[in-house]
Amino acid sequence: MHPTTDPTRRGHGPLTVAAGPAPAPQGACADVAGAGTGDGEIADWPGADEPEVLGGRKGPLRRCVASSAVASRDQMVRFVIAPDGFVVPDVEESLPGRGLWLTADPAMFEKAVARNVFAKAARRAVRVEKDLAIRTVALLRRRCLALIGLACRGGGAVAGFEKVQAALRSGRFGRSAVPGLWLEAADGAADGRAKLAPLAAAAGVPLVAVLDRRELGLALGRDEAVHAVLARGPLTAQVLREFGRLSALAGLPPVSVAPARAAPAGSPDGRTGAAGEAGLRDTSLPDADTSTPDRIEGSTTRRSDTE
Repeated sequence: MHPTTDPTRRGHGPLTVAAGPAPAPQGACADVAGAGTGDGEIADWPGADEPEVLGGRKGPLRRCVASSAVASRDQMVRFVIAPDGFVVPDVEESLPGRGLWLTADPAMFEKAVARNVFAKAARRAVRVEKDLAIRTVALLRRRCLALIGLACRGGGAVAGFEKVQAALRSGRFGRSAVPGLWLEAADGAADGRAKLAPLAAAAGVPLVAVLDRRELGLALGRDEAVHAVLARGPLTAQVLREFGRLSALAGLPPVSVAPARAAPAGSPDGRTGAAGEAGLRDTSLPDADTSTPDRIEGSTTRRSDTE
């Protein structure tokens, strides 16, 4: 694959989570039908004339090149063929060329490599490295870090036990931001998480506990971080989407969505605190540019959050 499109390729050194961020939508499937469709558009399966399927490149459904199953783009990863013939993961869905889509499932990746399904879908000879799943996981993980860093730099994140506790309890933080995602370090102490869990459950705020404290700190411009909250909005919806694909492919804990309950008396605006009720479609925050810089820039003052 081309070195500029895949930093995890052999000969370019190991991928580090501090390396460049990436903008990004996500997966879908390949055009396994016939000529006339591209980037995995569905055009040859029963029900293809249904409105939700007719969306072209931006449509919600794609077909997996390994299983031929039709599913949401949110459950798949896009690949393209580089000029040198290598199959390149395109987790940002920004690379040019016809997209080949693969379900974010270890079994599907194993099948795709073993049975040369990319070559069949692309109708040409391609080169697929055996560690395709490992490299894709690394790119998805880096993507998650980049998006969290983007939210932090835009004022859409708070970190530290007391700040997270206050945000979950009041339903507000910063400039009237509403908590949309609760992040916990996978290697953080259980007691702190246990204290925050009832507040998150009351607000219906989903939990992701995939990153370790060093990775979470890196994304937030700190040496370490254990507890954090992201503001509800389009950017956080994208973070959730990427974590969903990462968890599915890497076998990590899935996103945990606590059932929304009535908010404690005296909560702001008498809200039920059910962030889940409004989903992540809240537009109280300006839409963030989901393109990301070449690296995650930490704050000028780096500190540790080990509460």
